[in-house]
Amino acid sequence: MTEIKDLAITKTEAGDNDWLILQEASTGQTYKIKVSDFLAGLSNNNGNNNDQYASNVSLLLGIVDGSLVDLSSNGFTLTNNGASINADNQIVSNGGTTRITTPDDAKFYLSDDSFTAEVLAIPTTLNNDTKYFISQANNVADNANRQFAFGINQYGVQWYWTTNGSTDQYYQFAYNFSVDTLYHVAVVRKKDTVNETNKLACFVNGAKIGEIDHSPTYFNSTASLVLLGFGNYSTDGYTNLTWQGKIKNRGLRLTKGIARYSSNFTSPTTF
Repeated sequence: MTEIKDLAITKTEAGDNDWLILQEASTGQTYKIKVSDFLAGLSNNNGNNNDQYASNVSLLLGIVDGSLVDLSSNGFTLTNNGASINADNQIVSNGGTTRITTPDDAKFYLSDDSFTAEVLAIPTTLNNDTKYFISQANNVADNANRQFAFGINQYGVQWYWTTNGSTDQYYQFAYNFSVDTLYHVAVVRKKDTVNETNKLACFVNGAKIGEIDHSPTYFNSTASLVLLGFGNYSTDGYTNLTWQGKIKNRGLRLTKGIARYSSNFTSPTTF
C-alpha cells in the first residue's frame, strides 16, 4: 500500500480552497477536506486554531458557507457592503464604497492597553492614499467619533488614532509594498506597566520594521467597527481610502489586551 507520507512533495503552501487528503492508518482508506474547513474545525473554540489568546480576540474575519463571518468567540454579526469571495476563497474589495461593518462594542475599545491588529493581505492597487483594513470611525457628519485605523500605502504601514475623537494623529512605518504579493502585516502595542513606557511596533512578514514610544489613551468611539475602509467615509466621497485587494480567509484579526509579537518571528499563513 502506498502511503501519503511516501509521495513526493511538489507544493509547499496550500491555498484555502485546496483539498487536504487524509488517510486512515490501519485500512489505507483516503478522504478529502478543504484546507479552510479543516482549519476552521481544528478546535472547539469557534475555529480559533487552538490560539492561546483566543479569548482576547475581538474579531476574526473569515468565510463560512460562502458568507463573511466573525470567527472569534464573540461571533459579531457582520454586514457586508460590496465585498466578494473569489475562487481561491479570498475576500475581495475593488474599492468604491465596499466595507464590512459591525456595531460598536467594548471589545473594540483599545484604550491605553496592549493590542495586536494584523492582516494577511494582497494589495492590487497602491498609491499615496492609505487604504484601510480596519477602523473605528463613522462619517463626515459624525466627524468627532473616531478611535483608530490600520492600513497601508505604497510607502508603508499607517497606524492612525485619536485621543479626542477628531484630532488626527498617525505614524507611518516605512516599507515598500508591491501589488499582487501576499503580506502579513501587524501593528502591536505593548503596555509596559513597570516602566510606564508603551511601545508601538510594526512587523511585515515577521520582520520588525519600526518601533516608537506610544502611550496615549485612545478615544472611546461609539462608531461601528469597519473593515476594508476608513469608517463610512467612502459614502461621503472618500473612496480613495477603501482597501483595494484581497484578504485571506481567516486573514484579519484584532486582539485586545495582548501584544502577540515583540521580536522577529515566522509569519503565520492563517489565523
